[in-house]
Amino acid sequence: MALKHLLHILSSRRGSALIISMLVLLVLTAVGIFAVTTSTMETRIAGTEKTMENAFYAADGGTDYGLQMIEWILNNPGATSLPSGASSPDLDDLKEEILGNDTSHNPTVTTTIGDFNLNISLERLMEESLPGYSLEFGTAEDESKNRVYYRIDASSSGNANARVVTTYRRMIE
Repeated sequence: MALKHLLHILSSRRGSALIISMLVLLVLTAVGIFAVTTSTMETRIAGTEKTMENAFYAADGGTDYGLQMIEWILNNPGATSLPSGASSPDLDDLKEEILGNDTSHNPTVTTTIGDFNLNISLERLMEESLPGYSLEFGTAEDESKNRVYYRIDASSSGNANARVVTTYRRMIE
């Protein structure tokens, strides 16, 4: 009996506008929920990507910082401390490594960039002699130039982690 009554209501078209509008409202609600969910997920992905980029940039800045430490030690071999903001567990080992007197330590320098802690490992890889440097061919000087290679390994840790490794070549007379 109830089925006949429902079929009669549907066939008489009374209330059909209400049913159609409810179906359209249901579809629009589903589309809205999907759009909100998608934009929330995209926002989270963008935030994570920004954090990872910041970690990479901090590690990349750590390689520049390591290069500055190498230059600072080469220019100040008798220094008893590093410039402000940097620390090394053993400054003597760091100086020995950079100057090439004892390269068995693989020392690190620690500092912070932004919200990230940096560990920068400095290693003297090799030194090669370059006799007869091209600028000296026309002079009476018999000097030779040396090329020294350093490995700078910077890793950042914080909300995300990153690591950048580079090689620095320096000419020494």
